[in-house]
Amino acid sequence: MNRECKESYKVKIDDKKHKIDDAEPTGRQLLDKSGNRPVEEFVIFVFLDNGLMEEISLDETVDLHGRGVEKFITFKTDRLFRFELDGRTFEWGANLITGLTLKKLAKVNVEKYDLFLESRDEGKNERIGDRESVDLSEEGLERFFTKKSNKMVTIIVEGVPHEWPKNQSISYGEVVAFEYPNYEQNPDITYSVMYEKGRGSKPEGTLSSGASVKVKEGMIFNVSTTGQS
Repeated sequence: MNRECKESYKVKIDDKKHKIDDAEPTGRQLLDKSGNRPVEEFVIFVFLDNGLMEEISLDETVDLHGRGVEKFITFKTDRLFRFELDGRTFEWGANLITGLTLKKLAKVNVEKYDLFLESRDEGKNERIGDRESVDLSEEGLERFFTKKSNKMVTIIVEGVPHEWPKNQSISYGEVVAFEYPNYEQNPDITYSVMYEKGRGSKPEGTLSSGASVKVKEGMIFNVSTTGQS
């Protein structure tokens, strides 16, 4: 008996976990599994390990061999979202886009440049992490710009190393986005963020929603869901 035929693979689509028997499912199969029908009216993106969002066409396959829980997100195809990036206008077929995807569109060195969302009220511009998602469906035109970054340090989030500008703070939302890139789409779910090997007299602690902490080389973060808010 071929045991591989009975093996199931775990995927997360729109923050809902599913099991699928095919090790190389098509975009069509994944959309059907998510319940989004007719599938021709939707698009599906996969979140790559580095934070890039990559569209999977209906007949394109995804290799699930030897991987953890693969994360996907779906969108309806009846809207285009417009934004500005480094003075140029772009159109995007989904309401969410990650920081790394924006850097790729800007054609900058993703390791040497930071991405910022321009403030609409002359306040502080917001730094967007590589794996952090921005909702383009908000009212008004979102304007992004890239800027050469400061020296980077390595932080660890759920065992995975990530680069972050030295001496800069990281927010609760930015930490959560490393582990749950589209967490903002699920406002009813709450998260616990713990850190250790931090700076100064408080090397350990908890990050609450809206709070931030300055990073240091080797700082460790643990993120977990705590249930419904």
